Amino acid sequence: MSHNDFIIAALLKNIEKNKVRRIAKLLRSERKRQMVLTMVTEQGGTPLHYAAHYSRPEIIQLLLEAGCSANTTITSGEFRGMTPLHAAAVAGNAECVKSLLDAYPDTASVRDGIGYTPYDYAVEAKFTECIEYFENQRAFDAAHTMIRLSAEK
Repeated sequence: MSHNDFIIAALLKNIEKNKVRRIAKLLRSERKRQMVLTMVTEQGGTPLHYAAHYSRPEIIQLLLEAGCSANTTITSGEFRGMTPLHAAAVAGNAECVKSLLDAYPDTASVRDGIGYTPYDYAVEAKFTECIEYFENQRAFDAAHTMIRLSAEK
């Protein structure tokens, strides 16, 4: 395992275990911060995807402040087309949804590989807080969601 692979593995493990201070320390090193900013897994996931998936709002904030882009999509596999906002909506963490939506409002209209927007996932799972935030920000396509939901019945 190369030194870079070790840093990436450590970062993902620290995100999973919610080690905020360790990630903050890692991001203070310019070389390591640049590695984090450009890190992409084999499927196209980024540290923000992982932080959103594991419902880590403090880590999302750290990554956004460090310059990580939430305007990225997973490029392959079953989660193809998902942005970090999709991952946050799937996880149902309203605080993560708010941080990502406030930082990158345009990602609310991105459709993933099966045509879902982040709002669609929140509605499907009945994550009320997330739904309310999307609706308060007018960051959803209600017509598309209603057509999709009625077609699935």
